[in-house]
Amino acid sequence: MAAPSALQAVALGARAAGRSAWLVAPGLLVAFFRWAMAWAAPLFALAMARAGAGAQRASGPPTPAAALAGALEALTAPRTIFVALGLAGAGLL
Repeated sequence: MAAPSALQAVALGARAAGRSAWLVAPGLLVAFFRWAMAWAAPLFALAMARAGAGAQRASGPPTPAAALAGALEALTAPRTIFVALGLAGAGLL
């Protein structure tokens, strides 16, 4: 038995794609959820930086240096780092 030609392979692939068209919807859903999970870690880090900047500003005079110091303090806290790494790992899996 000879191997199918390239044109036959394309025709067989197109026929199989037509029979399995219902798989497009679950595939798009999985792709969307993978994309959404990838955004969890950066959004969490942004929220923590914003909360740290707001907390630091509330404790003293509102200066940009105080806001930056609060954001850095919140981002370098061990709990924040481990939660962000966990979210990034979940997004990759």
